Amino acid sequence: MIPVGQIEASQYQGRCEIIHELVVSQIDVQKIDAKLRADQLTLTLENTEQKEWLQNEIANLISLKSIEPVQILESSHSVDIISYNEGKNKIIPFFSQMLNVKELPENILFIGDRGLWPGNDFALLNNSFSLSVDKVSLSKNKCWNIASPGKKNTEALLEYLNSINFGDNGFHIKI
Repeated sequence: MIPVGQIEASQYQGRCEIIHELVVSQIDVQKIDAKLRADQLTLTLENTEQKEWLQNEIANLISLKSIEPVQILESSHSVDIISYNEGKNKIIPFFSQMLNVKELPENILFIGDRGLWPGNDFALLNNSFSLSVDKVSLSKNKCWNIASPGKKNTEALLEYLNSINFGDNGFHIKI
């Protein structure tokens, strides 16, 4: 972990630089690891019990400083800050095109672990044909968890993958 005061703003660009400055100057967190990937700032706390507090503080600071719209999402171990036009759904057109070229239906199975807002898989698992290995959304027709009771994350994913039967025109899941 890098102490907050030692993170250099020069590592960040655009809105992530502004958010970084706000985190360094105004949020009282003992230790935080900050990483920038493309247009995403990931903040990993040494104490994960502070994650919800950090999300609320960042949301307050963004609102007070009128920073352009961003999403504040969570994973099981971090808080992610991305622009509204970024996200995991950006991969869908690539796969849709690939399926069209092969003259296959555009039914894509999405699997993630955080389907409940503000989870980092919320938008992706809001598509039809989506399964969660942990937290599900409130929707009744997508983002299901069909794993055996007590199984989640890696165990649930392996159960899903082992239940897939492939055919010439796609696959089906044996429940």
